[in-house]
Formats: sequence, C-alpha cells, structure tokens
Amino acid sequence: MRELTPWMPETGQDMSLDELSSAGGSWDQFATNQKLFGVQSTYDEDIYTTPLDRSSPFYHQHLHKAQKIAVEIQRVGIRKQSLLILSILTIV
Repeated sequence: MRELTPWMPETGQDMSLDELSSAGGSWDQFATNQKLFGVQSTYDEDIYTTPLDRSSPFYHQHLHKAQKIAVEIQRVGIRKQSLLILSILTIV
C-alpha cells in the first residue's frame, strides 16, 4: 500500500480564495479559463440539460422548496450538513 502525503503549495504561492469569494456576484469559470489559459469553451448547456419552464407553477413550487433546503443546509454546522443532505435525499 502506498503512503499518502499531504500536498503543500510552493513557498510564496497564494492559495487563498479571498479574491473569488469577495468579488460579489457570480463567477464565470469559462471566462476565467479564457482569461488565464486562453481556452475558448464550446460548452452548450442545452446539450447536457433539459430546458426549464421558469414560468410554470411546478417550477416555482420546487424553487421555493429548494431555497428552503439551501437555507437550512447553510444554517447548520459543517458536521451536520452531510446528515441533513442525506435525510433530504431520502425523502424527496
């Protein structure tokens, strides 16, 4: 069996996420990859997902339920999050 060793950043390498978390607003991974690495994405959401009718009562009902679940997950401590998510998944 191979012994695992923790990864450590190089000396002086900034590994904080402060810049990303304090930006306020959304993070566009595709724009970031293009800016940092010159990669142009060909991702098309419609290929991988089913379009949602955001005006339907079904959508609004489930959106409200999802928002309540998200607030509850964020409210509890890290240790309880896994148990909470598991309990939610078993009743959905």
